Amino acid sequence: MTRQEFDENIRKIKDWLTDEEIFKKQMPDDSAHAHFQIEFPARSGHLMGIIFPKPREDIILIVGGAGLTK
Repeated sequence: MTRQEFDENIRKIKDWLTDEEIFKKQMPDDSAHAHFQIEFPARSGHLMGIIFPKPREDIILIVGGAGLTK
């Protein structure tokens, strides 16, 4: 895959997340080709990360968390 194709795939994913109304913002991240913050499910307040780490172009990280209360 060329760099142009890779960048186009990232743009398509961002567009899809936006269409689904779950895209929040693009995060600054020098260690990633792109790092998106999403809210899933939409309007839930539950934030997750979608990360395309450098130097790999064959990995997409989906990062979520859970809060535990006593």
